Amino acid sequence: MGAAKSGIDFVLHVIQFGLVLFIAGTVTIILRNREGLTCLLDGIDGATSSRICTVTYIATATSAVGSLVISLLTCATCCLCGLPDAIEGVGSLLLGLGWVGVGAYVTRFVKAANDAGFAHRSWRQWVLYAMYGVAAAFLASGLVNCGSVCCGRGSSRGHKNANASPAMV
Repeated sequence: MGAAKSGIDFVLHVIQFGLVLFIAGTVTIILRNREGLTCLLDGIDGATSSRICTVTYIATATSAVGSLVISLLTCATCCLCGLPDAIEGVGSLLLGLGWVGVGAYVTRFVKAANDAGFAHRSWRQWVLYAMYGVAAAFLASGLVNCGSVCCGRGSSRGHKNANASPAMV
Protein backbone atom coordinates (compact mmCIF):
# COMPACT_ATOMS: atom_id res chain seq x y z
CA MET A 1 0.00 0.00 0.00
CA GLY A 2 2.95 2.34 0.57
CA ALA A 3 3.88 3.11 -3.05
CA ALA A 4 0.30 3.23 -4.28
CA LYS A 5 -0.75 5.50 -1.40
CA SER A 6 2.21 7.79 -2.00
CA GLY A 7 1.42 7.99 -5.72
CA ILE A 8 -2.25 8.74 -5.14
CA ASP A 9 -1.39 11.28 -2.46
CA PHE A 10 1.13 12.98 -4.74
CA VAL A 11 -1.42 13.32 -7.56
CA LEU A 12 -3.99 14.73 -5.11
CA HIS A 13 -1.45 17.28 -3.81
CA VAL A 14 -0.64 18.39 -7.36
CA ILE A 15 -4.36 18.81 -8.07
CA GLN A 16 -4.82 20.81 -4.84
CA PHE A 17 -1.87 23.07 -5.64
CA GLY A 18 -2.94 23.62 -9.24
CA LEU A 19 -6.55 24.42 -8.39
CA VAL A 20 -5.62 26.82 -5.59
CA LEU A 21 -3.25 28.64 -7.96
CA PHE A 22 -6.00 28.73 -10.59
CA ILE A 23 -8.47 30.22 -8.10
CA ALA A 24 -6.07 32.88 -6.81
CA GLY A 25 -4.83 33.75 -10.30
CA THR A 26 -8.27 33.95 -11.88
CA VAL A 27 -9.69 36.09 -9.09
CA THR A 28 -6.67 38.41 -9.18
CA ILE A 29 -6.24 38.76 -12.94
CA ILE A 30 -9.75 38.39 -14.36
CA LEU A 31 -12.43 38.88 -11.70
CA ARG A 32 -11.01 41.86 -9.85
CA ASN A 33 -10.90 45.30 -11.41
CA ARG A 34 -7.63 47.17 -11.80
CA GLU A 35 -8.25 49.41 -8.80
CA GLY A 36 -9.04 46.38 -6.65
CA LEU A 37 -12.23 47.91 -5.25
CA THR A 38 -14.75 45.58 -6.84
CA CYS A 39 -14.91 41.86 -7.36
CA LEU A 40 -17.01 40.19 -10.03
CA LEU A 41 -17.61 37.18 -7.75
CA ASP A 42 -20.10 39.19 -5.70
CA GLY A 43 -23.38 40.27 -7.27
CA ILE A 44 -25.75 40.57 -4.33
CA ASP A 45 -28.26 43.37 -4.96
CA GLY A 46 -26.70 43.94 -8.40
CA ALA A 47 -23.64 45.64 -6.90
CA THR A 48 -20.05 44.51 -6.74
CA SER A 49 -18.02 44.31 -3.57
CA SER A 50 -14.52 43.16 -2.69
CA ARG A 51 -15.61 40.99 0.25
CA ILE A 52 -16.02 37.74 -1.69
CA CYS A 53 -12.63 38.16 -3.36
CA THR A 54 -11.21 38.74 0.13
CA VAL A 55 -12.89 35.57 1.40
CA THR A 56 -11.40 33.70 -1.56
CA TYR A 57 -7.93 35.08 -0.87
CA ILE A 58 -8.23 34.11 2.80
CA ALA A 59 -9.28 30.59 1.78
CA THR A 60 -6.35 30.18 -0.61
CA ALA A 61 -3.88 31.55 1.96
CA THR A 62 -5.32 29.32 4.69
CA SER A 63 -5.07 26.35 2.37
CA ALA A 64 -1.42 27.11 1.57
CA VAL A 65 -0.45 27.71 5.21
CA GLY A 66 -2.44 24.68 6.36
CA SER A 67 -0.70 22.47 3.80
CA LEU A 68 2.68 23.82 4.89
CA VAL A 69 1.91 23.14 8.57
CA ILE A 70 0.73 19.62 7.72
CA SER A 71 3.94 19.00 5.75
CA LEU A 72 6.14 20.29 8.58
CA LEU A 73 4.32 18.20 11.18
CA THR A 74 4.53 15.16 8.92
CA CYS A 75 8.29 15.65 8.54
CA ALA A 76 8.75 16.23 12.28
CA THR A 77 6.91 13.01 13.14
CA CYS A 78 8.21 10.85 10.29
CA CYS A 79 9.63 8.15 12.60
CA LEU A 80 6.48 7.79 14.71
CA CYS A 81 4.58 4.82 13.32
CA GLY A 82 1.35 5.95 11.62
CA LEU A 83 1.33 9.45 13.12
CA PRO A 84 2.34 11.30 9.92
CA ASP A 85 -0.52 9.69 7.98
CA ALA A 86 -2.95 10.54 10.79
CA ILE A 87 -1.78 14.17 10.86
CA GLU A 88 -2.05 14.49 7.09
CA GLY A 89 -5.40 12.71 7.06
CA VAL A 90 -7.03 14.86 9.72
CA GLY A 91 -5.47 18.05 8.35
CA SER A 92 -6.62 17.27 4.83
CA LEU A 93 -10.13 16.49 6.02
CA LEU A 94 -10.28 19.81 7.88
CA LEU A 95 -9.01 21.75 4.86
CA GLY A 96 -11.45 19.89 2.62
CA LEU A 97 -14.38 20.76 4.86
CA GLY A 98 -13.17 24.36 4.90
CA TRP A 99 -13.24 24.47 1.10
CA VAL A 100 -16.74 22.94 1.07
CA GLY A 101 -17.82 25.77 3.38
CA VAL A 102 -16.16 28.44 1.22
CA GLY A 103 -17.69 26.98 -1.93
CA ALA A 104 -21.14 26.86 -0.35
CA TYR A 105 -20.80 30.45 0.88
CA VAL A 106 -19.53 31.82 -2.44
CA THR A 107 -22.12 29.94 -4.52
CA ARG A 108 -24.98 32.31 -3.73
CA PHE A 109 -22.84 35.36 -4.54
CA VAL A 110 -21.73 33.85 -7.86
CA LYS A 111 -25.36 33.06 -8.70
CA ALA A 112 -26.31 36.67 -7.93
CA ALA A 113 -23.45 37.99 -10.10
CA ASN A 114 -24.54 35.70 -12.94
CA ASP A 115 -28.17 36.80 -12.57
CA ALA A 116 -27.06 40.46 -12.61
CA GLY A 117 -25.28 39.85 -15.91
CA PHE A 118 -21.78 40.74 -14.75
CA ALA A 119 -18.92 40.11 -17.16
CA HIS A 120 -16.82 36.91 -17.05
CA ARG A 121 -19.62 34.52 -16.15
CA SER A 122 -17.70 31.44 -17.29
CA TRP A 123 -14.61 32.40 -15.25
CA ARG A 124 -16.80 32.81 -12.18
CA GLN A 125 -18.26 29.36 -12.73
CA TRP A 126 -14.81 27.81 -13.19
CA VAL A 127 -13.60 29.39 -9.95
CA LEU A 128 -16.60 27.88 -8.18
CA TYR A 129 -15.95 24.46 -9.75
CA ALA A 130 -12.29 24.74 -8.73
CA MET A 131 -13.31 25.45 -5.13
CA TYR A 132 -15.32 22.24 -5.02
CA GLY A 133 -12.50 20.44 -6.83
CA VAL A 134 -10.00 21.53 -4.18
CA ALA A 135 -12.44 20.37 -1.51
CA ALA A 136 -12.77 16.97 -3.20
CA ALA A 137 -8.98 16.61 -3.54
CA PHE A 138 -8.39 17.47 0.12
CA LEU A 139 -11.17 15.16 1.29
CA ALA A 140 -9.87 12.33 -0.90
CA SER A 141 -6.35 12.88 0.47
CA GLY A 142 -7.75 12.82 3.99
CA LEU A 143 -9.55 9.55 3.34
CA VAL A 144 -6.47 7.98 1.73
CA ASN A 145 -4.29 8.93 4.69
CA CYS A 146 -6.82 8.03 7.37
CA GLY A 147 -7.44 4.77 5.54
CA SER A 148 -3.72 4.11 5.57
CA VAL A 149 -3.67 4.53 9.35
CA CYS A 150 -6.75 2.38 9.94
CA CYS A 151 -6.38 -0.30 7.28
CA GLY A 152 -2.86 -0.10 5.97
CA ARG A 153 0.12 -0.30 8.25
CA GLY A 154 -1.95 -0.57 11.39
CA SER A 155 -3.63 -3.84 10.40
CA SER A 156 -0.48 -5.97 10.49
CA ARG A 157 1.11 -4.54 13.64
CA GLY A 158 1.59 -7.16 16.28
CA HIS A 159 0.55 -10.04 14.03
CA LYS A 160 2.76 -12.72 12.55
CA ASN A 161 2.47 -12.35 8.81
CA ALA A 162 4.97 -14.12 6.62
CA ASN A 163 3.88 -12.23 3.50
CA ALA A 164 4.12 -8.74 4.99
CA SER A 165 7.03 -6.56 4.04
CA PRO A 166 9.32 -5.41 6.89
CA ALA A 167 7.99 -1.87 6.57
CA MET A 168 4.41 -3.07 7.07
CA VAL A 169 5.10 -5.04 10.27
